[in-house]
Amino acid sequence: MKTVKKLVTIVSLFIALGFAANAQTSATETKESLFKKLTTSHNSASEHAKKISSGTAKTTAEQKTATEAAGKHLESAKATHQKLKTTIPGDKREAARIHHDAIDKHHSAAALRHKDLTMELSKTVPDETKVKLHATEFDKEMANAEKEHQSLQKAVK
Repeated sequence: MKTVKKLVTIVSLFIALGFAANAQTSATETKESLFKKLTTSHNSASEHAKKISSGTAKTTAEQKTATEAAGKHLESAKATHQKLKTTIPGDKREAARIHHDAIDKHHSAAALRHKDLTMELSKTVPDETKVKLHATEFDKEMANAEKEHQSLQKAVK
């Protein structure tokens, strides 16, 4: 009887350890997929802003469409970043905190630039110079957020 109880205990431990190993693997996969998704969101937002600042989006309608798309990618980046924060292991959170704060700062600055861009485009006759300036500044903030994101990845690996 004692042997059976020991055997059941040992089997239970192996099962529990197996689940723990799977949970760790899933967390790692989730963290890596979030890293990729955040990079994609940053780059996509920048791409849409560059359409405006480079003059590829020529009409106000095209500029508004690009601005809306950039805003959606910014919101996606913010949400992904919030999820990513929860996947960083406890022993690496302190090293990651500085990078998370910087990414949040760049996202906030980009949101302000996006608001300025949207307001300028909502005018009857938008000032083309201001539109391009706001788009350029938005792009810079997104590029800086991505640079900080790359530093974050190095810090937590």
